[in-house]
Order: sequence, then structure tokens, then C-alpha cells
Amino acid sequence: MHAFLKDCRYSVRSLLARPAFALTIVLTLALGIGANTAIFSVLKTVLLDALPFAQPGQLVALAQRNGDADPSPTTVGYATFLDWQKLPAFSAIGVSSSWQPNLAADNGAELLKGQSVTRDFFNVLGVAPQLGRLFSAEEDQPDRNDVVVLSAGLWQRQFNGDPNILGKRIALGSRSYSVIGVLPATFEPLLPATAGRPPDIWRPLGYDLSLPYSCRDCMHLQAIGRLAPGVDMKSAQVQLDVLSPALIKEYADKYPADMRFELHPLRDALVGDVSHSLWLLFAGVGLVLLIACVDIASLMLLRAISRRHELSVRAALGAERARLTRLMLSESMVLGCVGGVVGTVFALAITHVVAQTGPASIPRLRDVHVDLLVLVFALSLTLVVALATGLWPAFRASRPQLSDALKDAGRISSGPTAGRAQTTLVVVQIAIACALTLGALLMARSFARLLDVDPGFATKDIVTLDLAIVGVPYKEPAKVTAFLDLLEARIRELSGVARVGAVSQLPLGGGMDRAGFHIKDRLIADPEAPSFDRTFVTAGYFPALQIPLISGRYFSESDRLGQLPVAVVSESLARLEWPGESALGKQIQLGGRDDNAPWFTIVGVVGDVRLRSLDIEASPQAYLADAQSDDPPSYMTLAVHTALPAATLLQEARAAARSIDPGVPIYAVKSMQERATDSLARRQFLLRLFGLFAATGLLLSAIGIYGVVAHAVEREMRVFGLRRALGASDGALIAWVSSRSARYLFAGLALGLPLAFAWASFLSRELYGVSAADPLSYALLVAALIAVVAIATLAPLRRALRVDPMVALRHE
Repeated sequence: MHAFLKDCRYSVRSLLARPAFALTIVLTLALGIGANTAIFSVLKTVLLDALPFAQPGQLVALAQRNGDADPSPTTVGYATFLDWQKLPAFSAIGVSSSWQPNLAADNGAELLKGQSVTRDFFNVLGVAPQLGRLFSAEEDQPDRNDVVVLSAGLWQRQFNGDPNILGKRIALGSRSYSVIGVLPATFEPLLPATAGRPPDIWRPLGYDLSLPYSCRDCMHLQAIGRLAPGVDMKSAQVQLDVLSPALIKEYADKYPADMRFELHPLRDALVGDVSHSLWLLFAGVGLVLLIACVDIASLMLLRAISRRHELSVRAALGAERARLTRLMLSESMVLGCVGGVVGTVFALAITHVVAQTGPASIPRLRDVHVDLLVLVFALSLTLVVALATGLWPAFRASRPQLSDALKDAGRISSGPTAGRAQTTLVVVQIAIACALTLGALLMARSFARLLDVDPGFATKDIVTLDLAIVGVPYKEPAKVTAFLDLLEARIRELSGVARVGAVSQLPLGGGMDRAGFHIKDRLIADPEAPSFDRTFVTAGYFPALQIPLISGRYFSESDRLGQLPVAVVSESLARLEWPGESALGKQIQLGGRDDNAPWFTIVGVVGDVRLRSLDIEASPQAYLADAQSDDPPSYMTLAVHTALPAATLLQEARAAARSIDPGVPIYAVKSMQERATDSLARRQFLLRLFGLFAATGLLLSAIGIYGVVAHAVEREMRVFGLRRALGASDGALIAWVSSRSARYLFAGLALGLPLAFAWASFLSRELYGVSAADPLSYALLVAALIAVVAIATLAPLRRALRVDPMVALRHE
């Protein structure tokens, strides 16, 4: 160990004499190690860390799948949940639904994000309150669920952490609730339904089978369960598979024949497709590190060649091969340790940026940090990289040919074997850079295709605002409609506002409301009826978003309760249900079929709208007039076609709402262009990182090409001088240098294009409208590599052209 430390001290002094060389390797190492450590910290937090609940391996998500129409089922009906509770496979099952109450606050009403949960919900997660207690069985009943549990954040934010909060009543919407508990600050409600912003408040669900929305086909609840001791996933699934056909037989009018129940580990349900994206990132950043390692190995090999005479002298004086290997390896370890330290600093910065700017769809991203395990990863990676990049050059340098080395003491010579080694390293670099660059180009092309997608509505000059019309004054549907009419009228009067409308499920807003679709002259049992997206809108909605009218008419101000119930459907729905004929005049119902209930007459067909995201094809939609509903949605979104800035419109809209009712909050102002961008946040996040990986790979490849070509030119400088003295033209020298670079390029492409195609195939799940064999992307890839090789060759080429023949002849 003492001898190794002595070698390390010598290496430090030697490297300080070559600061440019040392700095290049340290920064290359730091970049590769820092990026890999940062992405590993994200991967660890999101995919590898245990969920912050008691015995998280026993937690599962349950759902009902009706056929193959929904590839990712997440919901279940209340009556089905009661049947699940009887299964011995589970020690507890809880269900939840979203709840958004208004809380009166000093600075105006605040809309809270909450959940209605069954009494076992917190028991499933193994959560104990910080203050008070949780829900009892008696409180989880209709008209008795007037108690709430607060999050620690809401308790501090609105109640200043009042230790006497228990038992106090607070007004939430139209009801008064008693606070019975406060959850600990460490509680993280990591559930599929709470992506983005976590809930502020919880109340008992309060269902029983007497309620109309407790039916078996009212699938609006999300379920989580805890496996009983000694029960595994497979055994639990077997019990669910036995139950499903029994329920289909008993309730044939409620379940389709291909219905089945599914359960998955809660982590898998939470992470979803994010897992694939994160593993892609980790693989991509690993390729960056591989290029960095190849680059460093090439530089270390050149360093070993430059020290060939020194090592030969040492060998001639009796130094053993092991001693020479240790001397060279100590230099690699010194560089690796410094690079690892700087890389860890880089990782801290990169991790912070990723945690703050990453998309909200990645769960727990805000919790990402560099902890002890991540530091161990960084240290292990540093040691592996230092050994991997130093062993081969050290092994080669430790066996010098004494006679040749001493004889060529004044010459720069690497020998044919070293030249082949350098060429191999550069070719490998180019091949890996091919894969990274093609991946970035395909993602960029895919993202461009998405930006060119016609969403079916206008995005320019459209500002959206959410509002919640809830509370005692709005128990009657007519009051909700009246408020919305008056608010729209006052906003329409604002200078700079062209049109305004309201909608229950704004496109790209993240909401979803599907309902069974029934046609009056077709008798289809409820379980077999197709389900389409149902949206309530006001008369100004279609003109505000400029959704095209295909046939018939839009809703009008005269479409009110007491008038003929009317509906508007999307073009794809009309084409699907009435191929080759007009949908106008057809009568439909949304929800369960009830021949005693009103039928809605289709009066218009409008263009298709991409409701969920720009990368998800438009689905069939049916629109109902909000003013004709006997139970209009309380949560609506205003869509305003205006030239006003969003902040100005928000201020004016809030003033208009306060003039009508100060208790109705307006919040979440966003332009439609922002919502379109947000719907692509995960893809944009991947594009930025893969673009950074590709740029880094090309830069490192350029450095490697430059180093090898520059070394080749330096080795042949005397030959160039002699050729120049004998009358060789600049063109001959240019051809020699260019041909060397071209060989590297062609060999790199020959190896890299198949590798790039394999990498592109691996990325295909993240692509839209572009295949892994996209010709334009491959053409751009070749052009980019030609440009990189040309730029990397310029400096060595200029050096070759400036050779002085007299200097070369004098050396000879």
C-alpha cells in the first residue's frame, strides 16, 4: 500500500505537469459519472425504493376489466368492492374517489384536492394519524360522513398548526365537517389517482347499496388492497378468477361476459409506462459513459505511448512489469478519483434540476436526492471506470520493446499494434455515438410530428380557467346554470374577449367521463353497450374553441330545461354508429338505458377532438347541453378566446365571479398552448435528455477523433516535411489526413448503423408517427457524423499543412 501511495504521489506531480491532459480526462469522467449517478438517483427513488408504507410488498391495486377495450383498467363499482372484501386473500381493501371541496379562507375561497375513502383505506396503507384518529365504521355511512382528516400541509397552511384543531368544525362547500385527525407530514399518498398534487383532505366515502351510484356498473372507484399474511399475488389472483364468473352468472345484466378482475403490485400501478421511460434514460446515459470510457482509454493509451521512453529506461534499470503496470494504473486511479468527486458534484446539480423541472407524471420525482446508496453507486462506478480505462493502457505500457524504445528516444512512435488499438477505440466511439444520435433524431422527429398534430380545436389565443360552483346556494341545478350564464356574459363584455364557453371535460385537461351509449331504436343490454366520452358544454363552447361543425348545428341559448333534449356528437362517433347515413335526428341516452327517461336528439355533428393528449388518437365523444341537465357538473372550465394576457384575464374573471358570488373560486389559469405542451411533458423531458446525451456523445467522439488524427499527424510530421521538400502539394497532404478520418468514419458507420437500428427499435414505444427505420433520421445521422469528423480533423489538418520542410530535413 505504501508503494502504491508513493506511485500516486508521483502520478499527481506528473499530471500537474500536463494540466490540459489531466483536465480533459477529469471533466470527461465527471460528465459520465455525474450523469449516470443523477439518473440512477431518479431510477432508485421512483422504481427501486420501497413505497413509504408499512410492508409495501403486500400492497396491490385492484380493478375490473371489461373485455380488452381498456388496456389499463383502474376502477371498480362499489357493490363489486363489497364482494372483494369477503375474499380471504386480502386482510383489508379500501376504495377512494376524488373530492374537491371549497374551503373559505381569508384570501378568498380555496379549492382543495381531497379524497372520499372507505374506513379501511388508511388501514391498508398502515398509516397512523399525527393527531386524533381515523374514520370509524359508523362514520362511513350515508349522511354520517361529516368528519374529515387533514394533511399536515393543510393543517399548517390554513390552521397554523393549531394543536386544538380536533373537534372544530369547518365549512366545506355546502356542508360542515368536524376535524377528527391530522396525518403525519411524512405521509405520502402515492396512488394512481393522486399523481401530480397530493390530496389536502379526506372524508369517509359514506356509501351503502341503497345509493344509485353504488351499483355494480358505476365504475368510478379506485381500489387498493393488502394481501393477507402468507398469501401471494398468484393465490390472490386465483380467488379473483373464481369470483368473476360467479358474479357474471348471478348478475348477467351488470357484467359483460368477458369481464375479469385484475390485481397488480401497487408500485406497478403507480409507475405505469414511466418505468419504461426511466430504464431507457438509464440505458442512454450508460451509453454516454461507455463513450467517455472509450475516450479516456484512448487518451490514456496516447499518454502511455508518450511515456514509452521513460518506461523503457525504468525497465532497463530493472523495474519489473508489475511495477510498471502499478505505476501507470496509479495515474488512472488518481484521475478516476478526482473525476468521481467532481462527477458527484455534477450529480447533485443535475439531480436538483431534474427533480424541479421533470414532468409531474413521474411519481416521487420531487423526492429525488443523492443519498448514501447513490454515493456508493457513484464510488463503485468511479472505481470500475478507473480500472476499465487504465488497465489496458497500463498493461500495454508495461511491456516496452527496449531496443526500439531507446533507439527512438527522440521520435514519436506508437507501433502498428498501438495504432490498431487507437483505431478500434475511435470506431467504437463513433458506433455508440451513432446509436445515441439516431435516438435523439427519432425523438425530435416524433415530437415535431406531435406538434403538427391537429388537435381538432384552436390553441392560439385561448385561455382556460377552472371554477367550482358548489355550496348551499347551488343545490338546485337552475342556480348552477344561472351563475354560469351570468359569469360568461360578464366575461364576454370584457375588452379583448371575442368568445367564451364552458366545458366539463376540457381537451388536454386530464379529466375523463365515460358513459354507456344507447340508441333508441337499438336494444342493447347495459353491459354490452359501448362507452364513449361524455362532455357537458355551454352554447359558446364550440365557437370559442373553433371546433368545426360538420353537419347540423351547435347548441344554442334556447336549449334549456323544458325544451327538446338535444345532443351533439363527434364525427368519429357518428361514423362508427351510423356508417353511410346521417346521425342527425337520431335519439340517444348516455348512462344506463331507461326508456322512461328523456332521449336526446342529435342536432349536430362536430369534428373530432383529441381529449386526453396529442399523442392519443381522438375517441368518439357525445356532448350534452349543460343548461339542459337536471344535474349539471359543478366543476367547469371556461375557455376564453381573447387577446388578453392570461394573468389579466384571471384578474378580471375573478372580479366578475366575486361580483356574483365571492364563494366561487376561479383557479388554474392556463393557455391552451400550455395545456398542449403539458400533455407532452414526459416526451419533451425524454427528448431533452436524449438530445443532451447525443450532443455529449458526439462531442466525446470528436475529441477522440481529434486525438487519434492529431497523433497520427504528429507521428508523420517528418514524412510530411520530406514530401513537401520533394514537391508534394497541399492537396496530397489533405488527401492523406482526410483519408485517415474517412476510414474511421466508414468503419464507425459500418458498426454503428446496426447498433443504432437496434437502439431505435428499443425506443419505438416512445415514438409517434416515426418508425425505427425512418430514412430522413438516418440521413441526418450520417450528415451529423460527417460534420463531426470534419470539424475534429480541421486542427490536425492545419498542423500538417504548416509543416516546415527545412525543419524536417534538419531532424533527418
